[in-house]
Amino acid sequence: MSLPSSGASYAYAYHKQHGIELTEPPLPLAVDTIRVTKLMHLGQVASTLDLPIEVLRQLNPQYRLDIIPATGKHYTLVLPQEYACRYIACEEEIQRKDSLYLKRVYQPGQRRQETCGDEQLPHPHRQTGRNARLHRPQIPRFAADDHARQPYPQRQPSEHRPKTENSPPMNTPNDTIVAPATAAGGAIAVVRMSGPSALAICDTVFSGARRAGEAAGYTVLYGTIADGARVLDDVLVTVFRAPHSYTGEDAVEISCHGSRYIVRELLALLVRRGARMATPGEFTSRAFLGGKLDLSQAEAVADLIASGSRAAHTLATDQMRGGYSAELETLRGELLRLASLLELELDFGEEEVEFADRTELRAAMERIGAKIDRLIDSFALGNAIKEGVAVAIVGRPNVGKSTLLNRLLNEERALVSEIPGTTRDPIEPTLNLDGILYRFIDTAGLRTTDDAIERMGIERAYASVARAQIVLQVFDAADPAVETLDLRPDQCRILIANKIDRMDPAAAPVSLPDGALPLSAREGRGMEQLLERLRAAVDASALDDGRTIVSNSRHYEALHHARTALHAALGGLETLPSDLLGEEIRQAIFHLGTITGEITTDEVLGQIFSKFCVGK
Repeated sequence: MSLPSSGASYAYAYHKQHGIELTEPPLPLAVDTIRVTKLMHLGQVASTLDLPIEVLRQLNPQYRLDIIPATGKHYTLVLPQEYACRYIACEEEIQRKDSLYLKRVYQPGQRRQETCGDEQLPHPHRQTGRNARLHRPQIPRFAADDHARQPYPQRQPSEHRPKTENSPPMNTPNDTIVAPATAAGGAIAVVRMSGPSALAICDTVFSGARRAGEAAGYTVLYGTIADGARVLDDVLVTVFRAPHSYTGEDAVEISCHGSRYIVRELLALLVRRGARMATPGEFTSRAFLGGKLDLSQAEAVADLIASGSRAAHTLATDQMRGGYSAELETLRGELLRLASLLELELDFGEEEVEFADRTELRAAMERIGAKIDRLIDSFALGNAIKEGVAVAIVGRPNVGKSTLLNRLLNEERALVSEIPGTTRDPIEPTLNLDGILYRFIDTAGLRTTDDAIERMGIERAYASVARAQIVLQVFDAADPAVETLDLRPDQCRILIANKIDRMDPAAAPVSLPDGALPLSAREGRGMEQLLERLRAAVDASALDDGRTIVSNSRHYEALHHARTALHAALGGLETLPSDLLGEEIRQAIFHLGTITGEITTDEVLGQIFSKFCVGK
């Protein structure tokens, strides 16, 4: 028998010193020591060398979080002798696995309980999507006195969950779902079916030169749909094979004539043959759960369908293609690295080792915070592009507000009259300028009145001013008195001196307020200058430059929570112990993870996908 090497002797001595009783097979006596120069997880070694991680833990008991903290100096790794050469040959492959093992969030002061195999951590948070298949980070229990820091509640088993209007789509992977993918009444209609039996069900009603189940993916087949001897329609069937489909499952799309009767009969026929009707958003929900899309990409699908301008389309397309997700993943990865270094300090607290230099940590957190701030600041533009830029047209009665609106739209949308108080309710037509959608709000004239209905319209006018991003304040050029409006710093006001066509050229010139735009809404003079000012009021350069823009209010709220946590970490950088500092960083990680769906719940998924159309 060979004698134990120094590494094995150290392990035996460590176990004896700390009273650790070994329940696993005896340690190998013939071992070698490897010098490690990079931060590494024991799981990286175990999975690559096909070596039980318990053996590594027994040979290397000093690494209590299974992490070799080789960030500032070299550390040693003790291996069974027959694995040492294999480690040297596979070192690059071992180091490439860091994203699977080091990008985790640990409970401070608690030893990890997960294994390196396929076993997953029991955790109340639902992990879904592409990254969930790779690793499932453990999220800490947050302080109970801060609502914004609460994790989502434990999910109830599906059989015990109450059914509500916001219940999530039925994500039962053995079901085959079907729904119309196009609006009713067109020349053609598309019926989409997805699930493990999609091809087989299609073949029970479709007759063509080939069966759908025999066709390769991305194949289009021509034939007929029949219910027994009755032919329903001539159709084209497009075949998609898993995993190369929108949902990642086998799927077919049946293109038929757009008759409501044909679509209704086709859906009923497919349901009788074994499919079930999809719930709203269930196709996209399956794409998310199957790792084809993350949650922000899935939400972008709905934005793309609803886009009404070039800018909104560009914004949704960029988000759907993953550019937004990539930036968030980069931020989250940087925060995970910081949290891991702080956890190492806890693991080596007795040695008083500082893995995260506080100066470098501050610089990194400030850099990440600046990126989050930029995303938060971009929401004003993103929301304006998505919903349309709100433009309120305000002023006294009979200054030409409705005439100006009609001139902007080149159509008679607002009632024009010499009688004061004609406009009571605000109307909101839209105008597309260079790909940006503007929503104009023609409001009631601002004045003091005894008419109760007109007074309500004036109150609504002030409410419209409060929610507008641009305020067109119109006044009569012959009477340049301007009402004082309570505007926010982020609101843009454009003063318009209307009715210049009615001014007497021989009369003494009237002094207009600074920056006022002389204009004749009736004749169209000055309209080009007004359009230029409207364009200048919306800085869409970020969209043209390809910068990431936030347009979703859920994402905006999550970014705010992440920034608050990061501020708390920065404020306590010099005073908080490593465990509390690490928890603040994990708060930020948690909130960023809710955006892309790294961390989510059935309730959140149900709320998101319930807003989708059935065929999506």
